[in-house]
Amino acid sequence: VYNNTESLIKSGIGLGFFPIRNGGLHYFKYFFKLRKYLKEDKYDLVHAHYGYTAILVGLANPGKTITSLMGSDIYRQHGITRFVIKHFSEHIWDKTIVKSVRMNEIINNSIIIANGVNLDLFKQENKEESILKVGFNKKYNIIFISVRPEEKVKNLKLAKQVIELINDENIQFHVISKTDNKKLSYYYSAADVVL
Repeated sequence: VYNNTESLIKSGIGLGFFPIRNGGLHYFKYFFKLRKYLKEDKYDLVHAHYGYTAILVGLANPGKTITSLMGSDIYRQHGITRFVIKHFSEHIWDKTIVKSVRMNEIINNSIIIANGVNLDLFKQENKEESILKVGFNKKYNIIFISVRPEEKVKNLKLAKQVIELINDENIQFHVISKTDNKKLSYYYSAADVVL
């Protein structure tokens, strides 16, 4: 979320952040704090990221709300949660942003906008220098990048099965997690394949 706001800040748009940490029932404890925060600062627009957060914002925000659904908030949800997200998209949120055609088919009143990429930061670096910076060897390097690779929706298990099926000692598989963005740029440049 912070990375996606850099260009807005550079263009002079005033922003505030209200991070919601932990999932589940923890969302409920944020309701009154968020409502107070929004009343005090009087934002023209609130952009909520992820389905549960967006439901909370939809209930607490008296003004305009844009929601970005990320995928797992649709694909992993069943029954009542998916119904509530679809209802909020059609009747509560002013606009819903999704990341794929498949999500757009599930969620009415949605538009597809991919997350932005900072092209000043993420650019092709010299491959040999990148390999040295990230500590790869000269083998064929396949990377899998995720903040939480163990989440079922990321399907790391399938990635590992594919590597095992290839069964080639010249391939090195690297799971990259919790790495700063500048170093990620080097990982992308050092890799032969990104999963």
